Amino acid sequence: ALALLTRIEKQLEAHPDPTARYRLLQQRSSAYLQLRRPEDAREQALKALDHNPTGMHALIVAAFAALDLGEEDNAMRFAERATVAAPDDSYAWASLVQVCFVTDREAPPVPPRVQETVEYRMGLIQVLLNRGRVEDACALIDGLLAEGQRTADLLVFKAQTLMTTAHQDVGIQSPEIAEQIER
Repeated sequence: ALALLTRIEKQLEAHPDPTARYRLLQQRSSAYLQLRRPEDAREQALKALDHNPTGMHALIVAAFAALDLGEEDNAMRFAERATVAAPDDSYAWASLVQVCFVTDREAPPVPPRVQETVEYRMGLIQVLLNRGRVEDACALIDGLLAEGQRTADLLVFKAQTLMTTAHQDVGIQSPEIAEQIER
C-alpha cells in the first residue's frame, strides 16, 4: 500500500491538488498506523492537516497515533477536533469515545442523531469489547439484530460475545450457543 501511495505522490507532483494531497497523506498516515508505526502516522496526519486543518480522517489517525505514543492530552485534542470538524459523523464520535475510554476520561454527550446511527453503535460495540464490557456490547448487538441488521461485522461481534459469555458461564450448553450463532 505504501509503495502505491508513493507512486501516486510522484504523479501528483506534476499536478498539485490540495484535496488530492490531503487524501494521499491521510491514507499514508492510516497505513502507518495499521503497521504500528505511530510516529510516522502522526507525521503524515499532521502533514495532511496542513492541507486541510479540519480533515476528520487525519484528525482521527492523529488521535490514535498520539494514544499509541502515550500522548493522552494530544489524543483528546485531536479526537475533539474531529467531532467539531464533523459534528454529525458517527466515526468521529466513536473515536472520541474510544479515546475517552482508553484515557479513563468521561466521554462528552454524543448527539442523539449520532447515537441512533448503525455506524456509531458498531463503533461503540468495538470500543466496549476492547474494554471488556461484554454485557454492554451484547445489549447493543442484540438491539441492532432486532432492527434487522445483519452485517458480517455485527455477526462476528455476536459470535465473539457468545464465545466470551460461554467461557464465563459454565452452565451454557454448546448446542444453545450454536443455535444463537445461527440466528
